[in-house]
Amino acid sequence: MESVIETADQVASSWWWHDGAATWLAAIAALLGAVASFYAVVLLRKTLQVSTDTLLEASKATQAAIEGIAVSREIGTAQTMAYISVSVEASFQKLEADSDHRVQITLKNAGVSPALDVTYATVLFVAPGAFPPDLLDGAMPEGAGQQSTIIPAGDQTISFGAIFLAEEVLNGILRRQASLYVACRFQYRDVFRRLHEGAFAAELCPTGDDPRAAPWGFATVPGMNRARYNCDPAS
Repeated sequence: MESVIETADQVASSWWWHDGAATWLAAIAALLGAVASFYAVVLLRKTLQVSTDTLLEASKATQAAIEGIAVSREIGTAQTMAYISVSVEASFQKLEADSDHRVQITLKNAGVSPALDVTYATVLFVAPGAFPPDLLDGAMPEGAGQQSTIIPAGDQTISFGAIFLAEEVLNGILRRQASLYVACRFQYRDVFRRLHEGAFAAELCPTGDDPRAAPWGFATVPGMNRARYNCDPAS
């Protein structure tokens, strides 16, 4: 009997060391695997988060670089484009009845590149009261001259306008019941083919106390010296 019992004990002991121990080792290994998998997932998530943050930072840096390039391009364009300015000068010293009075309109390119396809229109007219502000927003009055030309950098083009002042019209100007105005509108393209436009208006004014004897000149009408850059409809 002792031999049989010992054999059973030996069998039980053998099962423990072979099957039971193997089961426990498998369970421990599975637990360790689960722990390792958990930490692997955590590490992967952190890695993905770091990668996402890195991509976001890279995207922000790229966007900032693109914006910087755009700003630099705009600065370069502004520094090299053409700029047209307008000035007017009376070709007469005194007003005389029943005679023509001429003025000189100068369009100057103050930029560092040519002004292309320059189109401008000028007109002299007499009107009671203040300068009509909508004149520069619509079509120029009938009789306005119009030309198309190229103005190189630092160069200018000169246009002349004339108006006949009858005696009654002249008397109205001398009494300050009416005013003689000159208006100019212009458009041009720069070397980048962008469209720009501007407008100018001035009023004939005496330069002394006696309007009949003093020389006359032109003063810019407030708010009527305008410029609009890059005004293509598609811009």
